[in-house]
Amino acid sequence: MDRAELERQIDRVLSRLPSPRAPSSLAPRVMQAIAAGSRTAGAAVVGWRSWSLGWQVLGLVSACWMAAALALALPIASRWVGDMAATRAAVALWQTFVAPIAAPAIAVVAVMCTACAILVAALKYVAWERRWILPS
Repeated sequence: MDRAELERQIDRVLSRLPSPRAPSSLAPRVMQAIAAGSRTAGAAVVGWRSWSLGWQVLGLVSACWMAAALALALPIASRWVGDMAATRAAVALWQTFVAPIAAPAIAVVAVMCTACAILVAALKYVAWERRWILPS
C-alpha cells in the first residue's frame, strides 16, 4: 500500500466519524470568563480620576500655582538673559525664520491632537465600554 492510498483510507475512516460536539455549558462559561476579565480590567484603572476629590483639588491647585509661577518668572528671566549678545542674535533668527512657521504648525498640531482625542473617546465608547449580558 502506497502513501496516497493510505491517506485516502484514513480520510474515509475519519470522515465517517461523528463531529465532536462542544458541551452545552461551554458558551455560558466562556461568556462569564469574558465578563469577569472585563470587570477586573476595569477595576485596575489607575489615574487622576481615581483619586479622591481632595487630592484632585490639591493637584489642580498645584498645577495652577506652577503655571502662575512660571508666567511670573518668565519676564524676569527674559530681561536678565535679554542683555546678552547671543540672546539677541537667537531672537533675531527666531523671529526671522521660525516664528512665521511655528504658530501655524502649533495650530495644526493642536487640531490634530484634538481630533485624535475625540476619535479615541468615540472608540472607547463604542468598543471598550460594551457590557455583555450573560444568560442565566
